[in-house]
Amino acid sequence: WEASQLPDVVVASQEQLEAAAAKSPSSASASGGSASKTKRAVSSLLPPPLPEVPSAVAASEAWEADFVADFSDLRLRVAAMRERTARDGDNRANMAAVPPSTDVAAWRKRCSNDGGSDGGSGAINAMLGASAPRCAAILRLLCGWVGDAALRSDDPSASAVDDADDADKAGKEVTAVSVKAPSTSSLGPLCAWIFAAAAVVDKPLDDDTTAALRSATRAAAGRLAAIAEGLSETESLEVRAESDVVSLNVVLAIAGGYFRQRG
Repeated sequence: WEASQLPDVVVASQEQLEAAAAKSPSSASASGGSASKTKRAVSSLLPPPLPEVPSAVAASEAWEADFVADFSDLRLRVAAMRERTARDGDNRANMAAVPPSTDVAAWRKRCSNDGGSDGGSGAINAMLGASAPRCAAILRLLCGWVGDAALRSDDPSASAVDDADDADKAGKEVTAVSVKAPSTSSLGPLCAWIFAAAAVVDKPLDDDTTAALRSATRAAAGRLAAIAEGLSETESLEVRAESDVVSLNVVLAIAGGYFRQRG
């Protein structure tokens, strides 16, 4: 399974594992039992099947294809901007625009509130000056919160953060961004920052980051399935436009569609 996610990883086949178990000294008297035990042990390491996203809340294949194409184009433009910024030495303002991933309280505050109508572009502006390791660490942190039911916009301990302020601190603007992450729901701000970190993070991704993206894919699919549970036929036609559904489908399109990490 891991080999299909990371091409450089080679996993022994089930037949090879059983043959190795049969040749071990402890299995001389009970090779059948050892082979069965090995099979159970290997099976226990595999992740469960990815939750199926019901059609009532699933994005269409055409939408995901368009999103991935636009997101890929956005990453090219962001990479060009980062290269130009690094060459000009004009990234000091951006460096302070986002906290490090170790400042969990600051990130929970940002992701628990509507970041304003600026959506994805303001968050991208704030991420532009962050180093490659910081971007990857932030993306891993945020992906781990996709399944966190406690991360909501009505948290009384959190205060609103305006992405436009981050753009002012950065002193730059991302223009003509054709893809925006939603920021009008409990998941909107979190999705906006995942969108921004994923747009800026360098490739190839390390194994920890790909694992975090697979976790986000699984969590998003599970939450979509939970939303769809118990929907009536009349509701199913309207639920596609719900902000949380859009946010979760954006996470699926980024993690599963663009980065190919489908749980």
